[in-house]
Amino acid sequence: MRIKQRANLLGLCSVAIFLLASIVSSSAESYSKLQSDGYKTSKLTHGASGSLGWIVSNGEKKFFCRMRAAHAYVGKSGMVGFTSSGRQIGLNRKVYENMPADLINPPHNFPT
Repeated sequence: MRIKQRANLLGLCSVAIFLLASIVSSSAESYSKLQSDGYKTSKLTHGASGSLGWIVSNGEKKFFCRMRAAHAYVGKSGMVGFTSSGRQIGLNRKVYENMPADLINPPHNFPT
């Protein structure tokens, strides 16, 4: 009987902890709002999760803005691609720009 009561108490505590954790919201702001509030942006860096992005801070608060790009232009003639682990790979910009559009962004042909 005592074991059953402890199991019920443990289950109730687990539910309470879950509810408290789900109530607490994460703080998220838009980059443009943070920039207008005087936040400074770091150089491109790796976050705690290992993903690429920028740290935006004002001295006391700090946010990590994850990069959502697959490739980027570098200067007037260079280009780099990003792997899922965040490594930069040099790409030939002339070849990329001369590729047919459907090879770069293939059409989605879903059956209807």
